Amino acid sequence: MIRIINDRISHLRPLKKQKFSRLPLIAPGSTIVHQQQLKALESLDYGDDSILSREKENKIEEKQQLLDHVDDPILKGEKENKIDEIEVIHQHFDYVDDPIPKGEEMGGEKGGEKGEKSEKSLIDVENKTGEEVWIHYKSLSNKFKDKLQIKDFNKILGIFLRNLSIDPVFHDRMLTILDEINYRMKPDESTYNTMMSMSLQRKNLEEMKYYFDIMQDQKIQPNTITYNVMITAIVRIGKAAQAFALYDDMRKKGIERNQKTFTMLIQACVKTRDVKQAKSLYNDMLREGIIPDVIIYNTLINVTARNATNLKELEPAFNFVEEMKQKGITPITSTYSILVKSLIEMGKRTEALQIFNQMEKDGCKPDALILEGIGLTGLKSLIKMRDTYNITPSNEDYNTFINQAIRESKFNDAAEILRIMLQNGFQPDVSTYSIIINAHIKNNDISKAMQLYNAMKIDNIKSDSYIFSALIIGYVMKKEIDQAFKLIDEMLNSHVELNNRTINRIIDTASEHQDINIIQKVFDRLLRMTNPDKVAFERVLWRVAQSGQLTMVENYLILMEKYNHKIDFDTYKSIITGSCKGLYLSEGLYWYQRMINLKLRPNHLLLSTLLRCHAEPKYSNKMFVLWNDFHYFGILPDDEDIMFVLLICREIGSWQMENRILRQLKDLGYNTDTYKTALDAIDLQKIGIEKIQGLKLNTGAIELWIKQRKMSINAYKKREIEIKNAKENLQKWANKVGIRNEAKLDTSAKKRVNQWLPYSEMVKLRKKKEEEAATATATVQDNTNLNINTK
Repeated sequence: MIRIINDRISHLRPLKKQKFSRLPLIAPGSTIVHQQQLKALESLDYGDDSILSREKENKIEEKQQLLDHVDDPILKGEKENKIDEIEVIHQHFDYVDDPIPKGEEMGGEKGGEKGEKSEKSLIDVENKTGEEVWIHYKSLSNKFKDKLQIKDFNKILGIFLRNLSIDPVFHDRMLTILDEINYRMKPDESTYNTMMSMSLQRKNLEEMKYYFDIMQDQKIQPNTITYNVMITAIVRIGKAAQAFALYDDMRKKGIERNQKTFTMLIQACVKTRDVKQAKSLYNDMLREGIIPDVIIYNTLINVTARNATNLKELEPAFNFVEEMKQKGITPITSTYSILVKSLIEMGKRTEALQIFNQMEKDGCKPDALILEGIGLTGLKSLIKMRDTYNITPSNEDYNTFINQAIRESKFNDAAEILRIMLQNGFQPDVSTYSIIINAHIKNNDISKAMQLYNAMKIDNIKSDSYIFSALIIGYVMKKEIDQAFKLIDEMLNSHVELNNRTINRIIDTASEHQDINIIQKVFDRLLRMTNPDKVAFERVLWRVAQSGQLTMVENYLILMEKYNHKIDFDTYKSIITGSCKGLYLSEGLYWYQRMINLKLRPNHLLLSTLLRCHAEPKYSNKMFVLWNDFHYFGILPDDEDIMFVLLICREIGSWQMENRILRQLKDLGYNTDTYKTALDAIDLQKIGIEKIQGLKLNTGAIELWIKQRKMSINAYKKREIEIKNAKENLQKWANKVGIRNEAKLDTSAKKRVNQWLPYSEMVKLRKKKEEEAATATATVQDNTNLNINTK
C-alpha cells in the first residue's frame, strides 16, 4: 500500500489549464455591439455553479475535503482555516451546534444543561456503540418497551445522533424511535431538540422547521437549545436578520441565552461584516453575566480583522487580545493566525512577523496553516516545524503539507512528506487518500486514482462522499458511464449519501462533453437510483435546451412534474438561457413567450441577456420587442441596456427608432442629452479626430471623445436623482399600459404571441431543416459514388 501511494504521487505531473471549447460566435473585426453579444452569450453559464466556473468550485471542494478531517482552528486551537470565511463558519457550526450536551439525553429539564441523576435506566446505553444499542433495542419485547420512559428513548436518540456522521442509516433509526415515542407517549423538548439536531447535521432546514412547528403545535415550549439549533441553521444559510429576530424572541419570552447563543450570533456578524453589531452583542453578553471564552474572543477578533483595511482599523482586534490576557485567558495559535492573515492581506509583512514572534514569546507554537501565512508551505513548513520548534506534526498537519505541495505541483516534495509521515508512525487516513486521488483525477489519470481507492479498501479505510464523488466524476469525464454507476452502486451500498451537490457535479461534468446523449444517459440512470432535486432538473434542461430539441425539453418538463417539482420562473430561465447559449434564438423566444403566457414575469437579468443575444441587425425587430418588454413589465433598464439598444439603432441606420427610444426615456425622466453626447462621441471615435472639421456635432461630444475616446457615460450623469424620477415615472407608465389589469395582460399576451413561431410550426420547421440536411448529405454521397464508378 505504501509503495502504491508513493508510486502514485511520483507519477503526477503539473496540471494543464483546462480549455473549454466554444462555438465561434462572432467573426473577427466585430463592432462593439457584437462584442457585447459575445459577452452576453459567455455569461449564459448556469448560475453560480456553472460548468465554466468548475475550476473555482473544485478548488473550494479540494480545500473542504481536507478541512472535513481537520478540527476547527478558531474553536479548538488546532488549525487555522485559510480558505474563505464561509467555510470557517461551516466548521464553526461543528463545534457550537451540539444541542444535546451531556445530560440532555438523560432528560434534563433546563435544556440539558443539568442532567438528571435519577434511578437507573431500564435500557443500558453506557459504553455501547450505536449499533449495539440498536440491536439491544430491537431485541426488547413490546411489553418491556411499554415500561420505557421518555428519558430512555431520548438517551437512545442521543446515541444515534452521535453515530449519524459515522453511518447515515442512523437517520432512519432515529425516525423509527420517534414513531415509537409518538405511539407510546408524548415527546418532550429534549426529543424534538435531538431531532432538530439531526436535521441540522443533515443540513435539512425544512425538516428542522417541521419539528420546530410540531413542537409548538403540541404546546411544548422551546428552550435555549431549541433556539440555539435554529439560530445555527439560519446563520449557516446566511440569514443573519432572521437569526437576530430569533434572538429578540428569546429575550421577549425570557428564555436564557448562553455562550453558544452569542457565539453563533457573533459568527453571523463575521459573515455580514458587521463589527458594530458584534460589539453590541458582546456588551449584551457581559451585562447578562456570561463570561466570554477563547472562542468568543477569537470570533470577535475575526470579525474585526475581516473588516480592517489598515492598522488603525485592526487596533480593536489587538485590544481584544490584551483583554484576553488580563482576564487570564491564554491566546491560542488561531488567535494569532487570524491577525497574521489579516496583516499579510494588508501587505504588512513586517508587522505580521512581529505578531509571529510575539506568539513564540507567549509560548504558543505554530501549526501548518500559520506557517503558510508567513510564506512557508509543504516540505519547508514541515522541516521548520520539526527542526526549529521541535513539534511532532499531527496527521492533519501532514495532510496539509501534502496538499500544499501538490497544489504547488511539487510532487517530489509531496512524496518526501509522505515518506516522513510513514517513518514517524503515522498512517494515511481518508483525507490523505482524498488529496492524492483528487490530484490524479485533475491530472486525468483515473487508473492510478482507482489503484489508491483499492488500496484503501485493503487497509479497511472507509471512503467518504468526496472520494466517491471524485472517482465518479473522473469516469464521467472519460465517458465511461457504466463504470461511474458501478461506483454509485458501491457508494450507496456503503451507506454513503449521494447528495444533491454530488448529483449536480455529475450532471455538470457530463455536460462538458457537449454530447446530449451522454447527459441524457447519465440523468436517466440517476433517476433510477435517486430522486434528484429541482436544481438538478434545471441543469439538465439548461444543457438539453442548447441542442434546440424542443420535444426533449417538453419530456423533461413532464418528468419534472412527475417528481413533484414546481415549474417556475427559474425553470424557464434555465431553458431560455440554454437555448440562447446554443444559438437557438427562435427556440429561446418560444420558451420566453410560453413563460409569459403562464403569467411568469421576466426579471432584469433575463431581459437584458435576451436583448444582447439579438444583437445582429437581422434580429433587430425582435430586439425592439424585447426592449418594449422592459416598460411593459415595469422593469427599469440600466445605462448599459439603453446604450446597447441605441448603438444597434445607429448601426442599422434606424434614426426613427432611435428618436422613439429617446422620447421614451425622456418621458421616464432620463436626461437624454447625455446619451446623445455618448453616441456622438462613439461616432467620432469611428471617424477619427482628423476628420471632425466641418461636422456639425455638439461641443460636448468632441470634449467627451477627446477626454475618454471610449464609451463611458456613468461619470457624466447624476444617476441618483434620475433613477428616482425614472422609477416614479415608470410606475405610472406600468399602470397606464395595464400591467395591473389581468384582462389587458391576457389580451396583450395574445397579440404578442403572434410575433413568435408557435410550437407546432417550430417542430415542423426543425424537421424540415433536418430532412433538407439529410437530403443534401445523400446527394453528396450519390455524386461521390457516381464519380468513382465513372472513373
